[in-house]
Order: sequence, then structure tokens, then C-alpha cells
Amino acid sequence: MPVSATRAVFLISGAPSAGGLATVDLSCRGRGPIAVPARPTTSARGRMEGMSVRLLVVCTGNICRSPFAQLVLQEGLGSVRPGVFEVSSAGTAALVGEPVAEGSARILRGRGIDAAGFAARRVSRDVVSDVDLVLTMETAHRGAVLSHVPSYLQRTYTLTEAARVLTAAGERESWSERLAGLTTAEERWAALPSHLAQERGRTRVIEGADDIADPYRRPQEAFDRMAAEVDAAVEQIVAFERQFD
Repeated sequence: MPVSATRAVFLISGAPSAGGLATVDLSCRGRGPIAVPARPTTSARGRMEGMSVRLLVVCTGNICRSPFAQLVLQEGLGSVRPGVFEVSSAGTAALVGEPVAEGSARILRGRGIDAAGFAARRVSRDVVSDVDLVLTMETAHRGAVLSHVPSYLQRTYTLTEAARVLTAAGERESWSERLAGLTTAEERWAALPSHLAQERGRTRVIEGADDIADPYRRPQEAFDRMAAEVDAAVEQIVAFERQFD
């Protein structure tokens, strides 16, 4: 449900870490509002024209957590690889047609991101199809996605899990070595799920540790906590792509 934020639009900087990942600073740039694009028009192939990598973020109502994660992830990846990534979102029990919850919208506005025009939608087989990676807010959402598309087991992770596994895998063996010979983002993200699936079992955490709590109908502080958790995961995901510059 609603989305919260703590910092601001992405600035990518810093030297690679031990895992081969650059750091990402989420400090405000003082930019004007960034309009949320309408749901993209797709080609006959099912892809948005000009886009090559599609990510789907999933929560419950699609008005708090997933829209926030969608927009900050789109901003971060777009700053590294302009025009390549399309990030969208949906809900397992979506409040269809509803805008971004005010708690999340307030944080986004503070970052210069205008959530006007967003409309919640429900997860379905059609929504998931042709997506390269599904990132959920809770483990339960992952199960809901797989009930629609069981074949997406290797492509569906919680947002926090994906970030954690990306970093851990890179520390074990650099991603430049793992993905040697893959020169485009499309090639890298097509190969990524199989690597993540192999690493998933090596980095298990206690139940619930990868979940981001729902701030729906809670005070703004709950949205702020949610935003901080989303930001931490997004930083690692953006850093993964950044290292291939």
C-alpha cells in the first residue's frame, strides 16, 4: 500500500565494492517533478517499444509498496541504462484503479517523482508473461505469482531476497566472470534467473526476514520505514547493473 521515502532521486557514484558492485547514493538532486508514465504501449512481441528488460514488482493492493518500488527502481536503472528497463507493478489483491496511497506519494513527491496517473492493477498470467524478473514485497506474494505462472519459479524473488542474493553471489564470484561474454543488459538479465536460483539456497535467512511490511492505513512513519527498506534493496540491484558500464 502506500509508499514512503526517505531520501531522493538516484545519483550513481562510488567505487566498486568487494563484490564488484558500485555504490548508489540516494540524495536529492533538486530536480523538478518526474511524471509517472502511463502504462506502456506494447508491440506485437509483447515488449514496450524500445525496451529490452522488463521487471514486475508485486505487493498486495498495488497502492503502497509496489508502486513506490516500481518508481524508484525505474529511476535508478534508467539513470544507469537509459531506455533499456521497463519496471511495472501489480497487486495480488489490488485495489484496481486506485492511485498511489498518500503515504507513498508524499515520499515520492519529496524526491521529485510525481505519481499522478498511476492506477493499481491485479496480478494475472497476462501481466506476468514476458517479464524477465518478478520482485515481490513478501514471500506470500511470490507464491501468489507462481499460482498464475508456475514456470516462473526461477524468475520470482522477494525484492530483498534478490538484492541479497545478487550481492552474495557477486562476492563469491564476480558477476563479470559469471556473465562473461554477455554484452547487453537483455542478455545479462535473461541469464540472471538461473544464477540467482543456484545461489538462493546458499543464502537462506529466517522466515519473514525478506518481507517488507505493509504500511497500508498506518502512520507516515510506517511508510518511511518501508521506503528505507525498498531503497536499500534497490541500491544493490542498481549497483549490479552499474558495474557493467
